[in-house]
Amino acid sequence: MSMYTSLDQLPDSLEDGRGLAWQFEPGRNVDQAGIRLNQPRLLAVARMAGLGGLVVRDYQGEQTRYNTESAHVSGLNSDGSAVGDASLSVAKAKTERSSLSDQPDIRSMCDWPVATVELNRTELGSRVSNRIHTGEDSDRAWATEINHSLKRGVIGAAYQKLARDYKSKRDTEPLLTHIFAGTLAFEGLRSQWLLADIVFVGMHAIATAMAMTYNLRATGNHHMQHKRYSLFPNAFQPDRLALAGAMLYTRRLVIYDSSGKH
Repeated sequence: MSMYTSLDQLPDSLEDGRGLAWQFEPGRNVDQAGIRLNQPRLLAVARMAGLGGLVVRDYQGEQTRYNTESAHVSGLNSDGSAVGDASLSVAKAKTERSSLSDQPDIRSMCDWPVATVELNRTELGSRVSNRIHTGEDSDRAWATEINHSLKRGVIGAAYQKLARDYKSKRDTEPLLTHIFAGTLAFEGLRSQWLLADIVFVGMHAIATAMAMTYNLRATGNHHMQHKRYSLFPNAFQPDRLALAGAMLYTRRLVIYDSSGKH
């Protein structure tokens, strides 16, 4: 349990744009000492997805609505009472939303934005209430709903990062990397692996050199220490997103441990 930290013990601010700022409180009557977060796992997932820091907070959003439509009498019972039919529509509310900090004037392969995941306290409370009605413990229900929503929020931010990097890739990727990529595929098909390895290294070297040159001209710093490494030579790195997703969904981030109660 050492890797899990109680919600009331989590940091509430970032350090130099890095780490976790936990600003979400489920409610006064919720056992925040018993609900625990796997902070190292969460930060490892964020880092793999190319996110520098993560802020988790709440907002008062919409709640799932159930509307009865087209109610009408469809017949009579044997005692003369009416039998009615109706259709039910559901407007499902989201439990989370994600956003990224603005991108600085450097190449995307060196950018580690802060992601903000906001949890919809209104909808989460409604879903927790539904779980309680089925016999689930309140604190355990909160842990389950926070776990699901937090995962969706983080992967949502990761997809936003990938989409932004793809746009950056289209705008800035040098033509030479396309030529190298074609040569790499061709030599791989010919099983010329030594030449393919040289081409692979060349792709990364050229893309990195051009990014560092741009950064140096734009900011006075090449930002080489911030470069994200990937199988792909540019900012668009779906391999990192795939690994982040696998890390995220193979283990729970939030659990409830009743021994954590004060």
